[in-house]
Amino acid sequence: MTINWQGFSSFKIQEKNDILLIDPIEKIFNNLTAEEKKVSICLLSSLDFLTYDQKIIEAAPHIFKYPGEYEVNDISLRISDSLGPEGKRNNIFSIRWQGIHIVHLGLLKQKNSISKIIERVNGADILMIPIGGNTVLEASDAIEIVHQIEPNIVIPMFYKTDEKNNFKLSDAQYFIQEMGQEQEILETLKIEKQDINLEKTKLIILKP
Repeated sequence: MTINWQGFSSFKIQEKNDILLIDPIEKIFNNLTAEEKKVSICLLSSLDFLTYDQKIIEAAPHIFKYPGEYEVNDISLRISDSLGPEGKRNNIFSIRWQGIHIVHLGLLKQKNSISKIIERVNGADILMIPIGGNTVLEASDAIEIVHQIEPNIVIPMFYKTDEKNNFKLSDAQYFIQEMGQEQEILETLKIEKQDINLEKTKLIILKP
């Protein structure tokens, strides 16, 4: 399985010929080839604050944007609602694929709004968490959630990079510092179930 971060809350997860896109934000996914755009699944976390690439969405055979439980081929999905920017609904994705449990917190803003689902996401293999503040979690709140969930791998997202910063986000420096761990910086995370280290949380910084 390979995981790429496209910026903000956008990820491409691929296992062989199956491609799952999370938040295919307009103009971010322009670098995908025509073949890569033939995705299997699109997950949309915030219909209120993100503008999605309609060409990608229209081409996807499976689009999920509401809470519920879903299954496509060997991919199991559970979508739970929480509170995003301005108290609007935000989707949290729990993805189980190839024996790996991936949790993506979407545009989570209010940390207490996940208390009702914390048991479902505890001990996730991979946690994708927004840390940029303003419209999403502040870095300090994100760190609290990481300690609650205790994932094996944490991937920060939705923070200031060299991309155009319309959301007035902070960078990842404070989050990285307070995590107190040496980070591994990658362009692509390649992972299989046997690679998961159950003893400690690993901080992975993906390049957009």
